[in-house]
Parts: sequence; structure tokens; C-alpha cells
Amino acid sequence: MDTILIKDFKCYGEHGYTPKEYSRSQPFEVSVEIDIDSLFAAGQSDNLVYTIDYRVVRGIIQDVVSRAPHKKLIESLAEMISRRIFKALPAVQSLRIAIMKTAIWENGSPGVLIRRDRPKTQQARP
Repeated sequence: MDTILIKDFKCYGEHGYTPKEYSRSQPFEVSVEIDIDSLFAAGQSDNLVYTIDYRVVRGIIQDVVSRAPHKKLIESLAEMISRRIFKALPAVQSLRIAIMKTAIWENGSPGVLIRRDRPKTQQARP
């Protein structure tokens, strides 16, 4: 199993539990680790067809955080991103998504980290 990384992608959205959080756009920082069977073919061939296109993942993150209807919890945003990545990219076996609220506290940043495996109903069939 090999891993594709996107670290600290910054985007803005109007999400949060309190009116102070969701009444204005605030920054979120998203990191994703995506596991696929192997990156060997991509490395040997230098061909994008054998790997995950980062632009697709970045687009999903941006769309969910910046354009999705208001969510109270960043856990909800992480679940939405997870479902969309599995749907768009059949090669993804498992993933980890971290979302941080970077401007809510003066010292430190709260966030979540979820780990998900591809749902059994979406597993490739022999």
C-alpha cells in the first residue's frame, strides 16, 4: 500500500457551531492521506493514469469547504470529503482527512482527524 499526500490545503468556508463562527468566512486547513495499492507503475511510467490526480482531490476539498451548505461540525465536512473522494476515485482503498480551524483560537487550533476504508459496497469485484 502506498500513500498520496496533500498537506495543509487552505480554504475558506462559513461553518461552525456558533453564529460567530458561521456568520463570516473563516479559514480551514485540510490535509489528506490517500492509500492506493501501489504507486510503482506511476513511478516507472511517469504516467498520471497510474496514480491519483491531486487536482481532483483539491477540487473536492475546495468545493465541500467553500461551497457546501453550512455545517455545524467539521466532522460533517470530513465525512462529506471522504464520501466524495471514494466516489470520484475508485483506486482509493483508504484515507485519512484532517481538518483544522486555524483562526478560532489565539493559541492553538482545534480540529478532527478521521480514518476511513472504502465502503464494502464500493469494493472492486473480481
